[in-house]
Amino acid sequence: MKIEFHELQINVLRSMSVSQRLVLNASLWDHAKVLKQAMLRREHLHWSEEEIRRATREALQHASR
Repeated sequence: MKIEFHELQINVLRSMSVSQRLVLNASLWDHAKVLKQAMLRREHLHWSEEEIRRATREALQHASR
């Protein structure tokens, strides 16, 4: 999947410090995790929280490649 950025977004990211970009990245990753868990809970009503956490972890590991 190709992500396209607008010039304004690029300028904002370039103006951020490394620590600000790391905080932003961590925040986005946390949001992705929450959304994935919500989707899995909706699709697999019978799964335990451990199964949800495991499936989320696996899905996000594959997403980062």
